[in-house]
Amino acid sequence: MPRYLIHIGPGKTGTTYLQHAFTQLRPALTARRILYPDQWGGPHGHYTLAAALARGDDTAVSATFAQLNRSDSETILLSSEEFSSLDEAAVRRLFGLLGGAAATVVFYCRRWSELIPSLWRETVKHGAQGTLPEFAASYLADPMAADIINYDLVLTRYASVFGQRAIRL
Repeated sequence: MPRYLIHIGPGKTGTTYLQHAFTQLRPALTARRILYPDQWGGPHGHYTLAAALARGDDTAVSATFAQLNRSDSETILLSSEEFSSLDEAAVRRLFGLLGGAAATVVFYCRRWSELIPSLWRETVKHGAQGTLPEFAASYLADPMAADIINYDLVLTRYASVFGQRAIRL
């Protein structure tokens, strides 16, 4: 049975760059018995898998996971910044789909001083008109409730399901 390497982002931490590289390097990874599945999204990660898990739609992905779990790959690499926003029930669904395979969960911790302006620029690109100070204040007003600042909110969900030893920062 393969082991899983699950890259959960979050967004604005180089995730898209990594996913593009994984896609471009798919033949080289496959030669090393590392499978970066081409299901569940395009060159930018497994976002449709994350969406199916969030909806609770295990039937849409269970057959694919059964096939992956029987593959002769040593490692199966999954990546989506959307994985970091899954609730605990969805994380449990993901864990169950692995069929008992070992898993490592990778999370990148970016400095807030870099992350907040980057997230703000992204919202501006998509039409938001608020200023950077307004954007920052919206998160800093209650930092313990904001998963982009309080990484523990995401990491606790994954550690409670996969175990603390499975988490890599």
